[in-house]
Amino acid sequence: MEKNFETFATQRWEDLVRHGLKALRASAQETDLTVKNVSVGVVGKDMAFRVLSEEELRSFIDENQMDTS
Repeated sequence: MEKNFETFATQRWEDLVRHGLKALRASAQETDLTVKNVSVGVVGKDMAFRVLSEEELRSFIDENQMDTS
């Protein structure tokens, strides 16, 4: 993530979640990411903190896993 952090200010929260999951997947090498072992919270300017629902998270995780196939 540190290679891309300068671009984060102009990205949507969804893109930042994708970056985070990609970094997490790279560090977890032998562990598959699932809604049971990952949780994601988001917060931003004019955006209250919230934790992604399992359905939202599953969508991001599934998308992230397809990117590596």
